[in-house]
Amino acid sequence: QIIPAEPRSMLIKEIEALCADAGIVPGQEPLDYGVDDSAIDVTCPRSPVESSSKDQRNRLPFDDRAVRDNFLRFFCSILGGYERFLVVPDADFLISGNDWFDSSKFIATATPDRVPFLSSFVNTQMFQSFIQRRTEASDVHCMLFDECIAEFHSSTIPYGRLGGDVAHVLGDDGKKHLVYNLLVDECATEPDVLVDDDDPP
Repeated sequence: QIIPAEPRSMLIKEIEALCADAGIVPGQEPLDYGVDDSAIDVTCPRSPVESSSKDQRNRLPFDDRAVRDNFLRFFCSILGGYERFLVVPDADFLISGNDWFDSSKFIATATPDRVPFLSSFVNTQMFQSFIQRRTEASDVHCMLFDECIAEFHSSTIPYGRLGGDVAHVLGDDGKKHLVYNLLVDECATEPDVLVDDDDPP
């Protein structure tokens, strides 16, 4: 396997937990996620797992934000410290975009289990495009990613569904919901600004 074992394992465990919360079992076809397409009904066999109406009432909605946050944490764990290997282009951007990142030094600092994945990953068009965006402009998404990396590697708070701060709450809709911290929420929220009551709005 080219993907490092520990990050891969955490990624899979979290997705399995989120699927279990939503009542999705391995190999199950989508049953009731708002898709009303007769082509799907004809081409896809019905799932061998049919939930009872009681099971459907008790299951939690599928948390797609938590899935995205899970992948964000995966890449934060894999790419931590990448910014130290950015090569600042000259004023005229005469350095080729492929030379804006010292991949050999970055890979040399990686643990042996991550080297095969990183060796392939840094040569992908996706990664090259990311480095170009990160170097050429102050892209807010790249800046957010950098904040997420810093928070992920410095925080003692475990983020996500398998973190230690999971709580069950009753929502306004009368259904139970799980509440847990997401890394992106921690990094994307602006600090509260104190407003003086005497100041006009």
